[in-house]
Amino acid sequence: MTAAAAPQPVRAGPRPASPGGRPLAAGIAALALGAGLWLAAAYPIAPRWVLAAFLLWSALAFLRPAAWLVLVPAALPLLGFASWTGWLIFEEFDLVLLGAAVGGYARAAFAPEAAGGRQTPGPADSSDSAKSAAARYARRIPVLSVILLGLFLLSQLVALSRGIADAGGWRFSWDQGYDEPLNSLRLGKSYLLALLMLPLFQRQLAQSTPSASSVDPEHAATRAFSLLSGGMALGLAGAALAALWERRAFPGLLDFSSDYRTTALFWEMHVGGAALDGFLALTVPFALRELLAARSRLRWLASGVLLLLAGYACLTTFSRGVYLAVAVSLGLLAVLGALRSPRGADGGAQRSVLRYLLQCGLFALAAGAAFLVFRSGGYRALLAVLGVVALTLPLGVLLRGASPALWLAGFVAGGTMAAGGFLLSWLLPKGPYVVYGLAFAFALAFIALYRRGAPRTLLGAALASYVWTLLAAAYVALSWGAMPAFSDAVVVLAGVLALLCYSAVAARPPWPEALRAQAAAFAGLVVLAGAMVVFSGGAYMSGRFSTSERDFDGRLEHWSKGLALLQSPGDWWLGKGLGRFPASYFYGAHGAEFPGSYKVADAPDGSRHLLLSGPQHLFGFGELFRVSQRVPVVRDGPYRLTLDARASEAARLHLEVCEKHLLYSAGCAIVGVDIRPAAGEWQRVAVQLDTQALSGGSWYAPRLAFFSLAVETRSRVVEIADVNLLDPQGRNLLRNGDFAAGMERWFFTSDRHHLPWHIKNMFLNVLFEQGIVGLLLFLGLLCGALWRLAAGSARAHPLAPYLAASLLGFALVGMFDSLLDVPRVAFLFYFLTTVSLLLRPARR
Repeated sequence: MTAAAAPQPVRAGPRPASPGGRPLAAGIAALALGAGLWLAAAYPIAPRWVLAAFLLWSALAFLRPAAWLVLVPAALPLLGFASWTGWLIFEEFDLVLLGAAVGGYARAAFAPEAAGGRQTPGPADSSDSAKSAAARYARRIPVLSVILLGLFLLSQLVALSRGIADAGGWRFSWDQGYDEPLNSLRLGKSYLLALLMLPLFQRQLAQSTPSASSVDPEHAATRAFSLLSGGMALGLAGAALAALWERRAFPGLLDFSSDYRTTALFWEMHVGGAALDGFLALTVPFALRELLAARSRLRWLASGVLLLLAGYACLTTFSRGVYLAVAVSLGLLAVLGALRSPRGADGGAQRSVLRYLLQCGLFALAAGAAFLVFRSGGYRALLAVLGVVALTLPLGVLLRGASPALWLAGFVAGGTMAAGGFLLSWLLPKGPYVVYGLAFAFALAFIALYRRGAPRTLLGAALASYVWTLLAAAYVALSWGAMPAFSDAVVVLAGVLALLCYSAVAARPPWPEALRAQAAAFAGLVVLAGAMVVFSGGAYMSGRFSTSERDFDGRLEHWSKGLALLQSPGDWWLGKGLGRFPASYFYGAHGAEFPGSYKVADAPDGSRHLLLSGPQHLFGFGELFRVSQRVPVVRDGPYRLTLDARASEAARLHLEVCEKHLLYSAGCAIVGVDIRPAAGEWQRVAVQLDTQALSGGSWYAPRLAFFSLAVETRSRVVEIADVNLLDPQGRNLLRNGDFAAGMERWFFTSDRHHLPWHIKNMFLNVLFEQGIVGLLLFLGLLCGALWRLAAGSARAHPLAPYLAASLLGFALVGMFDSLLDVPRVAFLFYFLTTVSLLLRPARR
């Protein structure tokens, strides 16, 4: 008789799909596919390529269902081409989300075996426990949060219908503006799309990867959040690089005095607003998370560079709200991180908080020191002192336990080397800087060699080189800013030296001992020093701070005018409707300043033309209401412009080609034309635009350009048709110059006059659009999410502090701008809020 066969490992079967869930997922996928194909086919530029890209992206989302967690936030700040297409209501990011929904829901419907994730061989009971654990994880959804999300959805739908009705009822066209019915849909789609993506995210969280002996459904949840965090960091990188290009191409990387606020690729800022500000507030905490979670040197270095770029982007917004939001959100992140410290480790949470407060004090002192050095010593002295600080951080740890003899020898040798360097500097061009560079290089080399196990004598050499570097930094300040800069630098350098000595003898140094943590702290100091440069050395930012009180009074007045438009009980309780602030303010606010408008009109013969009206307020060059189209910069001859125009009253038409990213003009070719009053008679205009003022920018930071039309005469309307802009070779650079396709390829800007377009407060924006009921529900969403992350059941999740910091930063920026009238930024906020409301750490 043969022995009984040993039990064989079995492969865990797929988790069965809900019988009702698969048809629902298939239906959602079909609807998303239809909507995506419809949008892609109507896209103004190369629709066949857009259709192909949409289908390929949908296929990728089907095959790699977690890819959208990275690619959606990464694409958000980059895919916005309204200034090329003319689309305002729909945009490229809608196609990205719809493609992700097609792939994700199709996989849920037609590949249910993927629902259980990647399975590995194991005993049958392990498979059963895996399914049970994953199911428990998926079922732990907070009921109150779901109810709150549903009620806010109902409020949004009511506001959507009220907005469409207030605009005169439903009508569709691709080129509608902000005062027309589809603007309500433009703003309403953000929350709807966030809810559309939420089940796909929950599906990723519910994945389990059981092994033969353990069940860990939190593994996939951690992976999902890691992918989302990485996508947020990539999105921040895209926005920061766009900001870097914009600053290099237009005002200059170090120009902090010009009236130029960075917009990156957020076209929604064509009427002002804070799209970039809100996006930075949402994403900066995740960049810090990537730095702290980095395991490889390359990833850590990339994260550090990203934080520096993000700091530069934040500074160049010149937004007081961004500065406040980033500082407070990172402070909250640090406090929550400290409170999460396990008791018994480093003295527990209380000691961690005290240590954090000490480090905050050091950063505050560093800010004052940076201001002191920069005010007379400029960039050179500040960079020299920062170099000394960079050496202080590792050397202060290495010198712990050093003998008095080593200290004495180091100081004497360092002073001697500094004296020799002083004499050498007289023999070399740029001598003080060359000597400083040599001293810094020697110190850095000796520190690196000693850390790798070199003899202890090299520690004395490192100290001597450090002393030389410190004295050389004082000499740099003296050579650039004379005695005022020298005296300020000496005070700061003496403080740095005192910190070095304290670190060497204290029980614990006042800064981290790990080299990576020291580098992160130094990066923070560099950003802080940059902020002080902007505040103290930039006339524009110092001017903004000096007028803060006056600006706030103006903002209060604007809020009062906006709320005065809510007149009926229905307006107060349910709101005017989504997207109705611009139109309501244009025509209803007391003392409102109408910024200008446009409309494409149909002629009896079937042709179409543009009706362009000028502002009703006093205005200058920056306040003109422009209708524009992207054109290439021409430098080998003049542009030749022809158009037909007519007006019932005499008006002056402003024509220009300006190097311009979005709001701020650089070099311009400008012509003004007087349009005679003539009832029904078209006047032919033919002019040349001189291109001598156009440069085109550098090859690595080219300047974009707009051709623009504007009415210079107050309250006048000019009809415009058959617009042609020819280059020196006779090629027409404009598309749809006869407006046969409406506003396709045309784009409008209100460069300086922004208040009529926004109520300038996110919470008042919700009150205006959704009423008191909507505002209470919105506050419930936001406060509920923050409570769950900071003190509630989700506080133990590894990503909870970063989500809390992100949402709080966004809310602080929203105290001074609307934010939710930027659909793609609003989508990201709503998505993170809904994720936070449903977040719960997995349990075994």
